[in-house]
Amino acid sequence: MQQAHRDAREALAGAQADAAATAAPQTAAELRDARDAARSAVLSARRAACDELCSRVRHGVAGLTGQPGYDRFLREITRRARQAAGPGAELTAAPDGGVIAHGPGVVVDCSLARLADLAVAELGPKVAELWAP
Repeated sequence: MQQAHRDAREALAGAQADAAATAAPQTAAELRDARDAARSAVLSARRAACDELCSRVRHGVAGLTGQPGYDRFLREITRRARQAAGPGAELTAAPDGGVIAHGPGVVVDCSLARLADLAVAELGPKVAELWAP
């Protein structure tokens, strides 16, 4: 009878060890998949927040065209765009404000939308502070 109990305990222990060994890779894979899904969700939320920031900044600068000082700003970015595009550059007014200069082999986009995008990009890692706890 004692031998039967020992045999049963050994068989149970062996079955538990086999089950654990079989389940470990599956559990690890499920854990990895869950971490990947969580990271994807976080990155997606961050991308949405960054896109929202860009949209708001673009919307904000679009209203500058009617503000005092816009003419002086436009003269300055026109001067800089012409200088960057080189001699003989052709300048065109950007549809939503600002200017675009076309030179030999170069385009200098000083539209308000592009300048807004560059301003947000310049924030770099500081943008992450928007979603930090």
